[in-house]
Amino acid sequence: MKLDFVDTDRIIFQSPNLVAIFSPVIGNPRHLLTVSFMAIMDDNAPRNGLSRDTLRDHAIPAIHVMAAHNHWYQYPEMPEMLDVIRRFGQNYAETVTYGLSMGAYAAIHASGALNAVRSVAFAPQFTVDPRKVFFEPGWQQYVADVNFIWDDFSANASATASHYIVYDPLFTDRLHFREIEQRVPVVPVPIPFGGHHIWLPFIHAGAGGQAFVDMILGRYDVLAMRRSLRAARATNPHYWAMMAENAPRWRSTAVKRGLALNPQDSEVREILEKYAIAEAGLARSDI
Repeated sequence: MKLDFVDTDRIIFQSPNLVAIFSPVIGNPRHLLTVSFMAIMDDNAPRNGLSRDTLRDHAIPAIHVMAAHNHWYQYPEMPEMLDVIRRFGQNYAETVTYGLSMGAYAAIHASGALNAVRSVAFAPQFTVDPRKVFFEPGWQQYVADVNFIWDDFSANASATASHYIVYDPLFTDRLHFREIEQRVPVVPVPIPFGGHHIWLPFIHAGAGGQAFVDMILGRYDVLAMRRSLRAARATNPHYWAMMAENAPRWRSTAVKRGLALNPQDSEVREILEKYAIAEAGLARSDI
């Protein structure tokens, strides 16, 4: 596992599968520890900690957990590592867990062992074990041979923490949200047409860092942030691509609006062009 960290950071746990690195804050840190969990990454990509610079800029000390593979943290040493982090967190007034997608899954599942007061989970999965739910077959390429030994939601997730769940209520992620909200206290942050990469609308609106920090600190204003995202979405090709993919009645308008913005993201452009071709075919069939 390749690591990319500054000299002031230090490893507090390491195994062939996992590493946890503490990133301190210079000066006067907040009395709160954030524990981040890596999202899906290429096995050969260097690991450098989720939102490391943003947390440091806001004087929030953090432990960054990274995995060697995209196996949804199904490793036998997870309890040992979490115990090390929990004891480390006793030096702070509060612990908050955080992650995106696979990392969001881990943030929720680790909240119990770490006595977290909050988890901040962008597009989390309830589980990707196909024996329990089978919402998205795409994840199976990563976990086809995985033994789900750290996947008991009731045993893992804190029933007392507040779980900020950021998700698209029109996307498949809503199914995971429904499973989660039945079991633990949630603060829902629904972002329509945000897709699975639900953090992108925040970045486009220029509010990504602040929104994330506000959730970490437990002071997030859901309605105010949704107003900010709504004001910015007209110029966001990602928004129109997600609308084209998930709202057939508005697809024609979404394709035109999205392509007019000349999207540079290849995935977004591919989605819009796919539906543009489909719409053109429908138009010809009506002649």
